[in-house]
Amino acid sequence: MHDPQPLAGIRVLDFTRLVPGPFCSLLLADLGATVIKVEDLQLGDYTRFLPPMVTPTKGNLFELLNRNKLGLALDLKQPRGLDVARRLAAGCDVVLESFRPGVPERLGIAYEQLLPLRPGLIYCSLSGYGQHTALAKRAGHDLNYLGLSGYLANHAAGASPGLPGTQLADLVSGSLHAVIGVLAALLRRQASGKGAYLDLSICHGFLGLLPVLYASAAAVPEADDPFAGYLFGANPQYGVYATADGGHVTLAAIEPKFWTSFCAAAARPDLLTADLASAEGRKDLAAKLTALFATYTQAEVTARFGSADCCVEPVLDLARALALLDRPEYPLTTTGSVEGRPFRYLAPLPLLLQGQAAAVAPVPAPDHGQHSREILTEVASYDRSDIDALLAAGVIRQA
Repeated sequence: MHDPQPLAGIRVLDFTRLVPGPFCSLLLADLGATVIKVEDLQLGDYTRFLPPMVTPTKGNLFELLNRNKLGLALDLKQPRGLDVARRLAAGCDVVLESFRPGVPERLGIAYEQLLPLRPGLIYCSLSGYGQHTALAKRAGHDLNYLGLSGYLANHAAGASPGLPGTQLADLVSGSLHAVIGVLAALLRRQASGKGAYLDLSICHGFLGLLPVLYASAAAVPEADDPFAGYLFGANPQYGVYATADGGHVTLAAIEPKFWTSFCAAAARPDLLTADLASAEGRKDLAAKLTALFATYTQAEVTARFGSADCCVEPVLDLARALALLDRPEYPLTTTGSVEGRPFRYLAPLPLLLQGQAAAVAPVPAPDHGQHSREILTEVASYDRSDIDALLAAGVIRQA
């Protein structure tokens, strides 16, 4: 018999769309919260129609980010739509929103406007640049935040900044910081009875995720100091190298014990005496390592160094990574069904609580307005005739 999920009984009213907010509420749902996803009556969340598609009206990304949620389609710009939102907020513990600063006030769903209806409400405003900064009203996406935070400028001399392989700022200083804030506010409310307003800037928050880069830039200004950029390309013992078959491997043998093991496995004792204190010595070592790895295929590198305990691993594509890492003892995916078709869901919270996966079993993401009637009945106490009137007036939509 499983213990109750940590957030069982917590209701989340989610006005967000795209990636940061929906990933945040997905994590909360995986911890047991009931999440009500609110979409407008027209297109709804834009990721609904971002290909590839799992159904004609649900893209794969939408399905991954919005499973295990209830769906409400609502026109917030109508007075009766605002009344619906306010009655729902009165029955919820947490409100998430990602509108431009000032929009919730205009709509009538800002924290100060909802708090009298729900003392103890936890309200999280998730925005690109915060609510009251000089950049607050600017539009932005993940790449803009990475550029402004200083992250993208950290690249090899003479090279151009590249596109990261995932939405780092959106998912970390956006989604994860929001989850941390909500969980902290729930604990605070449990102790004091007080709610909280969370003002979260994705851009500002990402700079706080750069302690190693910040420490190097602030503490070691000398251009040729051996530790300047130690984890960012200045040290050949920590880098990515090409193999003979066009693959790549990672080397991270920065501690002496790992470097010693690496040199032994490579049968290259001469590398033990490499001069890491000078730029010329580091350049020479980089050339030798480049030549060394170029003599092996990726599989040969894995075979030669894999058991040497020296921090050498292959660079895998997603399919090979899942084949290696997604195991019953630590599941990273789970298979569900969407309209009769199998769908492999990614577990965004690969956490074992007392040996059990934290995530709940997957329920398909809602169709546009799929649970509108159910939500208004159970959370906002509308009766059938009231709901019929709202449907007829185009205030809500039922899939």
